[in-house]
Amino acid sequence: MDSPKRPINNHEAYHAHVYFDESTLDTAKHLHQKIQQNFPLKLGRIHERPVGPHTMWSYQVLFFNADFDRFIPWLDEERKTLNVLVHASTGDDLADHTKHAYWLGYRRVRSSRILTTSAFKPYLCRQRQRQRLNKHRLIHTTFAFSTLSLLALTTLAVCTCTA
Repeated sequence: MDSPKRPINNHEAYHAHVYFDESTLDTAKHLHQKIQQNFPLKLGRIHERPVGPHTMWSYQVLFFNADFDRFIPWLDEERKTLNVLVHASTGDDLADHTKHAYWLGYRRVRSSRILTTSAFKPYLCRQRQRQRLNKHRLIHTTFAFSTLSLLALTTLAVCTCTA
């Protein structure tokens, strides 16, 4: 098996997903604890079930480019046999988990089995719905502002004419 692509510090924010199963749960919990003790990073809950596009048990660590050069080598050393997906956090979930994704450790299964692109569909749909809703709100706000402005001008005109 070829060596996976190694993490590179070229984004502002990152997530690391630590993968484990029943046989490596204790190792994952121990690593979670060590991260908490050694770094002021935001740690996610330990999920003993697949969550979102991740088909394996996992937890995530959120960190920034300022933490990258210290945290990633430490994580690579401390992860033991655990596989870790490190990816950028740009707001584009699909690209972040594929194009901007890097690995610590060898992937025991192909990444297409760890991450299901079909699982991204609900996220992408929600993203599109939020964009449509924001556009809808903008239209209503603009209309309401225009109506208020017209009402204010009409009131001003009426006041000016009657005075």
